[in-house]
Amino acid sequence: MYFYIKAEALDELKEMWEARDKAPYRLEKDDKTGESYVAIYASPLDPTFAMEEIPGEFIDRVTVREEISNYNCFRIEGVYRLNEAILMCHLHSWNVGGFDSKQTLTKMFVNISSPNLKALQEIYSQFRQGKLYPEENWESPQISPDSEEEPENEEITPKE
Repeated sequence: MYFYIKAEALDELKEMWEARDKAPYRLEKDDKTGESYVAIYASPLDPTFAMEEIPGEFIDRVTVREEISNYNCFRIEGVYRLNEAILMCHLHSWNVGGFDSKQTLTKMFVNISSPNLKALQEIYSQFRQGKLYPEENWESPQISPDSEEEPENEEITPKE
């Protein structure tokens, strides 16, 4: 998980950490945006994880990238939203075992961005349980620009 720190809170966070013998985490800079963040290697669904070393008001956003390889946990590709959190998921498949191998590995890649850890955990938990439906469904049939008809589409209703 990546905890992006508000620019105006950086100095205060550094002072807070310097008051201790050692900073609990290393501040890093994003090469593309120049934003400061802390990378923490913990599961976003770990109920024992709590971010106590960085006050919530210092956090600009929390992001995570996860890979799911269990086919039973795959969800509809697309963009999901829950409150202020946003989640994007897509499948990727590739051959394993060589060029002429018939074995295919498929994983679902999940990217989440949220204003805080609690909202991130909430959207990811709801997504993993299959309780969310995508706001942008990337598996819908393509609509031809020449067609005046809507394509036949099997109606999928979200679970209540």
